[in-house]
Amino acid sequence: YLGELLGRYLTLESEGPILDCEAAIQFVVNHLGVPEERVLLMGHSIGAAFSLQAAAHNHPGICICNSRSFSSLSATVQHHGPDFLGVRRSSALGDTIRTVAKYLVLLTGWELNSAALWGKMRGFKWIEFCKDDHIIPTPIQMYQAVGGSDFGREIELVSERGDNHNRRLSPLEWRQHFSLVESALNLTLNPDPNLSKLVLKPSIHQIPEPVTRHIHPRIGTDPVPPQVAQLQFVWEY
Repeated sequence: YLGELLGRYLTLESEGPILDCEAAIQFVVNHLGVPEERVLLMGHSIGAAFSLQAAAHNHPGICICNSRSFSSLSATVQHHGPDFLGVRRSSALGDTIRTVAKYLVLLTGWELNSAALWGKMRGFKWIEFCKDDHIIPTPIQMYQAVGGSDFGREIELVSERGDNHNRRLSPLEWRQHFSLVESALNLTLNPDPNLSKLVLKPSIHQIPEPVTRHIHPRIGTDPVPPQVAQLQFVWEY
């Protein structure tokens, strides 16, 4: 989302990133003419929560991949609050910090309850998770909250040493991921057999006029910025 991607760290309201997701969906559906059931949103961590918020309220028929994300932001803040302040979770002060953290999230409008929205999605959907994710541990994972798989669609990532939350997918995990992408969008992908050569390149694409517009009671119909940052998949041989 733009505030973080551009290194400005200016995301002060949760509705901003959600509207970014909504703008992207509107552009693909309304401008490019892609049917909603052929649109796939892939979100990682808090990005998965933003994309699910945008999809569940206005586009429940699109496909969605929820990768290494939480059941709710308040649960995540409660879990990490005491650790962030160097307080034992099991202490009375730790309990107080968790309670305060929960209400701060709620009062500031930053609650993102993904588990409550998952059942509203009617399109092809799946969850990717790792049991040894140190950022989103098992008790607060989306996978845990929704009771496991949907029609057997989930990918359990291998637990490795180090960062299991932000690490790259392994070649086998990429194959599993793209197998579900193929099923979701009814595609036939022919990637490089050696998926370790897959790279993600950030690129800026100009949006031709007429641009997609935000639809929001407060923002009205302000145009989307003329540039949209996105990741481009590139197969290198």
